[in-house]
Formats: sequence, structure tokens, C-alpha cells
Amino acid sequence: MGLFEAAQTISEAAFWAVEPGRLVKANVLRDGDGLKILGERFELASFDHVWIIAFGKAAAGMAEALADVLDDRLTAGVVVIPRAGTQGDVTRDYRLQYFEAAHPLPDERSVEAARRVMDAAAKAGANDLVLACVSGGGSSLLCLPAEGVTLDEKRAVTGGCSGRGRASGNSTPSASTCPRSRADVWPWPRRRRASSTSSSPTSTATTRGRSPRDRLIGTARPTPTHATSSSATDSGAARRRPSGASSSGA
Repeated sequence: MGLFEAAQTISEAAFWAVEPGRLVKANVLRDGDGLKILGERFELASFDHVWIIAFGKAAAGMAEALADVLDDRLTAGVVVIPRAGTQGDVTRDYRLQYFEAAHPLPDERSVEAARRVMDAAAKAGANDLVLACVSGGGSSLLCLPAEGVTLDEKRAVTGGCSGRGRASGNSTPSASTCPRSRADVWPWPRRRRASSTSSSPTSTATTRGRSPRDRLIGTARPTPTHATSSSATDSGAARRRPSGASSSGA
């Protein structure tokens, strides 16, 4: 096998390993009225309705596979996906309602999609089962800014963070966590090295009085500290004596 063929085989294996529909069907199993998800069993007959809410770049594949597993027990579902042309083929399931929104920056469609998802969730009763399928991209596809925050402000923060390499983890990006100057944009390994420099007295003295942020990213300029000896003091005093004065004194 040549290098190109090997690379192609590796690529195909990687795509197969993360294929959303395959992963759902491998981990969500139906046994009569029993639904087993990663070992946890749900008795479908004990619920009045079963709903699906899915959003993200892999939402369509996940939701459609889950709908196939649920079969006649599925009531309905809402799926939010990137706009046409930004993902692969989508097999439309008649029980699922699809909405297209923007990625990677949210827009008005993202706000509308978020409202539709909230409306769908509100329909679920106390004895209903709601299955949520969430994948990457969901924070842009669903966007409903809090009161007092505009969509443009949220777009600005999202764009600023993503443009500087901030990963979208469990925390929501905010102005305090997103760098505003190029001096702040250091890879984390470099930041860690800057904050864990030598613990010698000299390095300790140069960082004393600086804020944690400045010590971390190294943007502040500390006031130099100079250790003085008695000989240095004597020579300095000699240089300051008036001309003609004796070094030993009269």
C-alpha cells in the first residue's frame, strides 16, 4: 500500500469512527418498549410522549438515527442544523422539524431557532421523555441573548474569541475571558512558562507587586530592583563628593 492509499484509508476510518448515526445506534438500543442508553434503561410505555431536540453540526445524523431507533414511539422532534451547503446530505424524517441557522457566528436565524427549541421543550409534560442531541456548533446555531445583551454584542464577543483560538468548552465566552489586545494572545504553554520561571530571589523581586494577569502574560514592566552592597554605596558617595575633597576626610 502506497503513502496516498494509506492516508486515504486512515481518513476513511476516522470519518467512520465518528459518524453520528452509527454512534447513536451503537449506544442507544431498543428492546420492545425498553430503550437502553449507555446501560440506562427507560420504559417507553411509561411516558405519554417522546420528543427529540437536536442541534449542532451533527444534529441531523444523530436525530434521524434516534428517530429510527424509537420508531413508532417517537412523537415529534426539532432539529437545528447549519444552513444548506455547510454540511453533508440530510435525510429528512417527516416526524422531525428542521431549522437552518448560522455557523460559526449566530444571526437572526439562530435566535429564531432558539425560540423554536424553547417552544418545543415547553410542550413536554411532566410525564414526557425529551431526548437531547447536542454536538459542536450548537452555541452558534442556537443563540438567544440574555436581557440587556444584543445579538451584535454576542456576535462580536463570539467572533473575537473564535478568532483568537478560544475553545468552546463548558463555559460561555465573555468579555472577561476573551483577549482584547495582541499582547494577550499567547499560546497557553508559553503562558505557563512565563508564570513558572525560576524561583530565584531576583525573579521573585521582579514580579512582586504585579497583578496575577500581568505576571501570567508578561505585559507589565516591573520596576527594576537593585541589590546594593556597602562597596557600591561607598563608590557612589565618592563620586558625589565635591571636587577637591579627600576620600579619607580631614
